[in-house]
Amino acid sequence: KETDVYEGTSPIFPNTDWKIQYEGDKWVQTNKFADYSLGKRLMRRYVEDKKYTLSNKKLFLLNWLDIEKYFCSNRKVINVNCDIKFFNEKGAIDYLDNTKKEGIWLTGTSLAFQSRVIDEYKELYDIYEISQKFYQNNINSAYGKSAKEYLYSRDLTDEDIKKFDIGLSLDEFDMLVKLLKQKNFSDKDLLKSGIANVKDNDLYDIYRNRIMFPLHDTYGHVIGYNGRAFQGDIVNRYVNSKETELFKKRDYVYNYHRAKESAHSKKEIIIMEGPMDVIRASTIGIDNVVATLGTSFSNTQANIIRRLSSNVIICYDGDEAGLKGTKLAITELQKIGINPKIVRLSDNMDPDEYIKKYGKEKFENCLKSAYNVLEFKDLLLKQNVNFNNSEELENSLNEIN
Repeated sequence: KETDVYEGTSPIFPNTDWKIQYEGDKWVQTNKFADYSLGKRLMRRYVEDKKYTLSNKKLFLLNWLDIEKYFCSNRKVINVNCDIKFFNEKGAIDYLDNTKKEGIWLTGTSLAFQSRVIDEYKELYDIYEISQKFYQNNINSAYGKSAKEYLYSRDLTDEDIKKFDIGLSLDEFDMLVKLLKQKNFSDKDLLKSGIANVKDNDLYDIYRNRIMFPLHDTYGHVIGYNGRAFQGDIVNRYVNSKETELFKKRDYVYNYHRAKESAHSKKEIIIMEGPMDVIRASTIGIDNVVATLGTSFSNTQANIIRRLSSNVIICYDGDEAGLKGTKLAITELQKIGINPKIVRLSDNMDPDEYIKKYGKEKFENCLKSAYNVLEFKDLLLKQNVNFNNSEELENSLNEIN
């Protein structure tokens, strides 16, 4: 109705308020960026002079030029093509996905979507692109036979390997470094990317003889790796990329770019710890899953997850570390107004192990019967407290409060 005013917090930009209302003879959308240096109200006019309707849904488009100004001024984003959003009454949906479903394409200068590569980070993205092709080629060559046999033993298929872009780093001192140097990348760029390290003035490959899980940003660009040892008794089973300008673990959510469509469709997002948990869930048709690469959980990760859905299920490992991480995730999510549900898996199992042992139906039942926060805290109270110890009981009650 022309008297309606739609307001809320932008699912794209943190600390951003948006409003859509009818002014004069047109619908107008304004966005106020709390951290935008000029403090302007952006998105001043809607792409059409009047209300625009698709399949009886009122859709509103963020203006491309204003988005470009915001991102370039903050030096954050390389390509916003995949995450331009429409707003409708039910939330945000992807522009490209929606237009494909509706069978239409909007035109105009504000929709001239292009890749925008910031010069400052171009070398890093090129290094990751080449290294990703290198790792994928390795796993599909004769060198990758043992790695593939290991993945097959974990009940993964070639389709799973391809879907999640899994690769292999070879057990060689500097094979990838040599390849990248042939492409004219400098030692400085290689060290900056986290692909290489230096010893006695010689650069060498950080990842050797590991199964490589690429880490993508929210737009699908590779920005780092999670390398898993699969042979021998290795102390550090998983090694994440070192932090760079593009990858900071506390600000990162694994599988966002794949999970967003399913999360928006199901209106729910599930959080797990590691890539194998996410991949295992995908093998049974559960694709609205992301991972935090461990049990640490930051405010930034909470806000990224909120962009996918405000209905959140935490499904960390069933061990003590998973319990500690679950408590931290609850705290951070509640700070931004989300009361998550919680799944606690039996016998200290992680989701990968649980699904392999008990199958899809039992795991889905766990999701359906997930605890709310109060039920979860009550469960912990009953499990862990000696009710004959008044001090212990009082401390636990204080924690719940």
